[in-house]
Amino acid sequence: MFWNLVANEIISEEWQPNVHLQAFADDFIFVIREPTGAKLKATAQAALTKFQHWTHKQQLKVSTEKSTTILISRLVSGPRVKWDNQIIKRSTSLKYLGVKIDNKLNWADHLINMKTKLTHLHQKITRIAGTNWGLNKDLRRRLYKTVAERMILHGAAAWAYPLSVRQSRLLNTIQRKFLLNITGAYSTTPTAALQVIEGILPLHIKAEQEAVYVRTARLRKTSKYNNINFNPNNYEEGTTSTKFHRAIFQLEDRISLKKQFLPMAQLTPFNTVFQAELLAIQEACLWASKTNQQIKVWSDSESSLHSIASIDTKSPIAQQTQEILLKSTNIKLGWIKAHVGYSGKEAADVLAKKATQEGIPTFIPAPRNHIKCLLQKESIIRWQKEWDNGETGRSVHNVLPKVKTTPTPWQRPEIMFLTVHGQFPTYLKRFNIRISDSCGCGKLGNPLHYATSCLFTT
Repeated sequence: MFWNLVANEIISEEWQPNVHLQAFADDFIFVIREPTGAKLKATAQAALTKFQHWTHKQQLKVSTEKSTTILISRLVSGPRVKWDNQIIKRSTSLKYLGVKIDNKLNWADHLINMKTKLTHLHQKITRIAGTNWGLNKDLRRRLYKTVAERMILHGAAAWAYPLSVRQSRLLNTIQRKFLLNITGAYSTTPTAALQVIEGILPLHIKAEQEAVYVRTARLRKTSKYNNINFNPNNYEEGTTSTKFHRAIFQLEDRISLKKQFLPMAQLTPFNTVFQAELLAIQEACLWASKTNQQIKVWSDSESSLHSIASIDTKSPIAQQTQEILLKSTNIKLGWIKAHVGYSGKEAADVLAKKATQEGIPTFIPAPRNHIKCLLQKESIIRWQKEWDNGETGRSVHNVLPKVKTTPTPWQRPEIMFLTVHGQFPTYLKRFNIRISDSCGCGKLGNPLHYATSCLFTT
């Protein structure tokens, strides 16, 4: 915490509009933009000089050996900057917070680095599973979803929007190793078929989905996904809460039978019950703040009351209610038990049902998890389109024409049978392992033959 106070001093300094300073722990990074090399050098050197004065003041030492610069420009030879009269070395890429940034911003270095890491992870999982697939299939799938997938999607908002064709292919190459490990299928089995069988989104789709969510929900930038614009203004902003003392709001457990009917609001289908309950409390507090009487607002929603009383609440509606309560000391909040016959509570339930038909249409931003639902829906549509238009895995497409995010309960022999990638004469001849593609009975030795008409197996 003390270091944050020290670092905040330099971060809060007035910098030129084209100079941005970012810090994480004891790592600092400057992002500087200028139209010419000469201006870039002057601005960068001025920023470093100012930063150096702060380090001297705080008696901090900066390691020149660990410092590096990266030039993102068409200039072949860009300007050099110095620290303590020593030229800071330049690199074609640098790693910051687990993401490798290259000077062409095509993120090739980052994806290649992640491919190497995940290859090592895959090898470790393979050693654990063994040659007889001793590790439970569900566990292998869970390891991929919770470890490998989260590793590759780290920082996706920076590198995965939008993805190039080359990046998409590289991501599928990375994912393919894990799909083969999960299913135990032959190494020649089409990736698209394995994705559908296991109900695992193609990694390039998952990466763009993740990037759009972060850009919309956290960075508050309009993003386009599957020809749909996601406007951040339509969704709740995850703002940090105002810091209040824990005892600033008083919750009571007594009930008043005085009737007071407040305006009814009709929300949209994507709004949650939690949002509706918070909005009702907020409107009641807003009405009560305009009176000079001592008012008690009762609610049967413990989650809403706790959210309002919390110093760490992220709900914008709860934060706005906190502001109202801070300015209006005549309002107290209380919890009332539901469905026990209190007349005021019963009246509120009647009004709530009536509001769905007669309430004033009211817009409040959708919860952020609604973005996830929409993105997941669009990802399934996109995946389905790719599956229908694909050229590989057609034998599986005949059996599983619709994609889904739950695994099909097929074991290894069933996967080999339906993908036509197994120890069948037709498959072995295709890869020049066998001279003939005929069965011992003289007919074409494909999976369907062995299942329906072979003299030796039926």
